[in-house]
Amino acid sequence: MHSNMPPLALLLAAVFFLSGCGYAPLLSHETVEDSAQRVGLNSLRIATIPEASGMMLRNELINRFYTMAQRPPATHEMRVRLTFNDIGLGIRRDATAARGQMQGIADIEVIDIAANKPVTQAKLESRASYNRVDAQYALLSAQQNARERVITDLANKIALRMAAEVARY
Repeated sequence: MHSNMPPLALLLAAVFFLSGCGYAPLLSHETVEDSAQRVGLNSLRIATIPEASGMMLRNELINRFYTMAQRPPATHEMRVRLTFNDIGLGIRRDATAARGQMQGIADIEVIDIAANKPVTQAKLESRASYNRVDAQYALLSAQQNARERVITDLANKIALRMAAEVARY
């Protein structure tokens, strides 16, 4: 009969040592409010992002970063430049696209407000596919839905990336 004691003992030892080292996963079961406050995202000011899609992204980021009614003074400012590309996929015989892919690219720069110098630069990307149909309204609706999915995904990626970056400074 094979004993499971050594692997179990190793697992318990690993859990014991990890709990004492200050390890805190970025993707955990704690609430967004607790996570943002613990990491310090609420001290990061989000600059205005132009156009309607930029405002949607900024609102998504505000929901993730600012969880308390009173925030500490901002020490850093995050500037985002957002661009979208609509790519045709699945070309039909008549040279029209049957599927589309919405690509969103967020160029991010974090500035130390006191020193007025860049601290971090990053480029994040997200894509969402949609069906290109002949009905104009349905096509616009599908494109808008794909754009919204890209914005939500970019907001998640930016929040995760900024949590890792803010933990460094």
